Amino acid sequence: MPAHVEGRYLDTLAANPLATALYPTPLRATGVGWCLGVGRAGSIVGPLVAAQLIAHQVSNEALFRVAALPAVSASLVLIVMASLGARRLGLAAATLRDGKSSA
Repeated sequence: MPAHVEGRYLDTLAANPLATALYPTPLRATGVGWCLGVGRAGSIVGPLVAAQLIAHQVSNEALFRVAALPAVSASLVLIVMASLGARRLGLAAATLRDGKSSA
């Protein structure tokens, strides 16, 4: 599978489960919707930015560096979401194990 296709699907595969684990049930649909909406906005803005950089005759090296910034920032956000989600899931598991209700 080409790297650009693989990256596109891996971020969606990682973001959806993490968003559902991170947001509380009453806000889950809104949180996942925002997560997907931001990704779609990036897929619109990215080609526009690339076209402007190419029009201004930016070097290929600089173009690839700029193109890597969203991927790096998305990776960092997913790491933070994973750690927050794991903490939240760990607390929920401990609550269930102890038999205490959070309500």
